[in-house]
This record gives sequence, C-alpha cells and structure tokens, in this order.
Amino acid sequence: MQIGDKVRYAQAFLRSISCYAGPMACAVGTVVAMDTFGICGDYLATVDWHGEDLPTRILSCNLTVKGSKRAFMESYS
Repeated sequence: MQIGDKVRYAQAFLRSISCYAGPMACAVGTVVAMDTFGICGDYLATVDWHGEDLPTRILSCNLTVKGSKRAFMESYS
C-alpha cells in the first residue's frame, strides 16, 4: 500500500465487526499519508473517504488496495 492508492475496508475486518452493508462496507478512499505503527510492521494509513463520515486513520491490515490480488480473492470468500 502506498500514498495515492485507492483503498476500501478489508472484508475480513468488516466481518469481524459485523458490518455487512452501509457506507463503511462500500466506501472507497485514497491514502494520503502513511505512518509506522509499533514494531509489528503495520502502518497507520490516513485515508480521504471523499465526503463519507468514516474514521480517517486506519491500520493498513484492515484495508485492501482496490484492484489488488487480495481484493480479488476476498470477492470470492
């Protein structure tokens, strides 16, 4: 994941919080900043959701880059 990528919430994350529909489940945003988070190798991504009222700072492991292989595989799970 890099600055400028189009992202959405990962399906596994949405399932873990029982979010199957609504603005969070179909939101697409753009990564505008990345900060390291702890020692585990994850990043805290700042996402511009283009007007949606959603959290702007999200752990990178809870996001999927739109059009990536991970996003493709999640669509079949």
